[in-house]
Amino acid sequence: MSADPGVDGPKSPLHQRFESCAVVAALGRGEPFGLEELKRFAKDLMAAVTEKVAAAGALDIGHIKAVVESGQCFIYANTVGDPKDITVETNKETPQGDVSLTLNAVVLGLEQGKIHMAAHEGMLMTAERYRLEIRKP
Repeated sequence: MSADPGVDGPKSPLHQRFESCAVVAALGRGEPFGLEELKRFAKDLMAAVTEKVAAAGALDIGHIKAVVESGQCFIYANTVGDPKDITVETNKETPQGDVSLTLNAVVLGLEQGKIHMAAHEGMLMTAERYRLEIRKP
């Protein structure tokens, strides 16, 4: 590592193989969401994206994160690829209206396009399970 601030030192060859993607969407339906339902959705989303990324051939998952917002309700979900490690946190506010979703995945061993496709497939699969329509944000 360089002693000079702001100057990058040597990089691990492994880090050069990590790629990432972000997916942003609005989710809606004709009926309101409950807080517990949105928390389950966020947890199921983490599991579905993990499943799709692994099936696409990922060597490792740096992280998969999602921010789910509805009115003043804020939910944060995170995983590093093991279903037992999924965390979901919320500010406990009541959801109001449509849901805004921002999803980020950092993966080792997949090209960015494949990560994006796997993340999108996981989002579609989970949205369908919860009868949600995916819209442009």
